[in-house]
Amino acid sequence: MDVSVGAERDGLRVRWGCLDRFDPGEWVRNRGITTWVLKFVVSGQATLSSLNSPGLTHDVGPDSVVWASSLADTDLLVGPDAPLRNYTLFVYGQETPHIFGQVFSTRIGCRPVAEPRLIESLFAEIYLEAQGKHTHRQDNCAALLRVLFNRIATHLERTPGYAGEARLYFQEAQAYIETNYASIHTIQDVAKYCGVTPQYLSRVFKAFADTSPHHYMTRLRIHHAQELLGRLPHPINQIAKAVGYDDAGLFTRNYKKATGESPRAYRDRIQGKKRRTRGTT
Repeated sequence: MDVSVGAERDGLRVRWGCLDRFDPGEWVRNRGITTWVLKFVVSGQATLSSLNSPGLTHDVGPDSVVWASSLADTDLLVGPDAPLRNYTLFVYGQETPHIFGQVFSTRIGCRPVAEPRLIESLFAEIYLEAQGKHTHRQDNCAALLRVLFNRIATHLERTPGYAGEARLYFQEAQAYIETNYASIHTIQDVAKYCGVTPQYLSRVFKAFADTSPHHYMTRLRIHHAQELLGRLPHPINQIAKAVGYDDAGLFTRNYKKATGESPRAYRDRIQGKKRRTRGTT
């Protein structure tokens, strides 16, 4: 992956860098941080969780990269046996959300890297550069950050727990769609709720449902529309609105594409069956 694009001065910046040490059993709570956070774990164990996805946790270990998006409220519980030592970079700028989305896909997470000493040396170099006072400090940090993101993208490992994590995101998105299908405006809304990128959401739906999230939501809306058409006398535009369509014409087109008949034809056919059934009793 190449993250060298974007030449604006504030495109990718480091607000601060530090080398942290947390005691065994220490609970580190991050709330309301407006920068994106990037860590490299040198030693120790911890568990990472987020208030946005309370059922999802990440095991943090040595030689791994930890990330969290802006305003992602996280909790880091250090393991009981040893201190946790890690480099932390606080990153901001116009390019930052795009680059984090390219490399990591999710709002928070942790993943081992295949060449940890290479990644650690870049973190250390950026950390030292960020402490400087010279004129070109930020430009040097930005250049090093681009190299770091490229290295991470190349060496990020897909661990055995990756598939399980992806399934949890799929199940969270699935449940959200099934509960809120009538009020969701775009798939971006679902991705934002789950804390992932729309591209990542599309990949997990393809993996676990063999369809796109948009197609999944459309099928769900059509299913509920059929149920309403069969039992309520409401106009078609009201049925459309009840299942999430402000445009009755779009609803009719999607309905016909999914079922082979228009909503009105379906209602007439169902009502005709009901009349015939009543006539034979």
